[in-house]
Amino acid sequence: MPAPGSLGLDQLADKVGGATLYADLRRYYGIDLADLWHGTLTPRRVLWLIEHLPEDSATVAALRGGPQHRAWTTAAHLLATVADAVQLGTWTTIAAHARRRPTPPKPLPRPSLPRRQAARVVTVAEIAARQQNGTA
Repeated sequence: MPAPGSLGLDQLADKVGGATLYADLRRYYGIDLADLWHGTLTPRRVLWLIEHLPEDSATVAALRGGPQHRAWTTAAHLLATVADAVQLGTWTTIAAHARRRPTPPKPLPRPSLPRRQAARVVTVAEIAARQQNGTA
């Protein structure tokens, strides 16, 4: 029987990469992930530590979509939004007083998020049909 948290840790390591987890645990906590096999560290404790990694960690960036998200903390996103708002306000003022409409400003580039497919809505009739067929 696996130790509590070992399945979750294994799934997380598959998703973000073992090297990413190793580097973050080493950098932020001074913990060697190899201690899991030496018996001095439990998977549950590792998961607790990972849960509280800072926003700029490689693990958090990987969970957000990849290394391009590494520097994009909440504060960085807010600053980019403020900068875009200032540029738009300046453009609006200039456009209101100009004879020709100036080119609108382009927003600051941000990392793209992976697109999620919309979940298909299952109707009551489809659920009933599945139950009748025994595939529910």
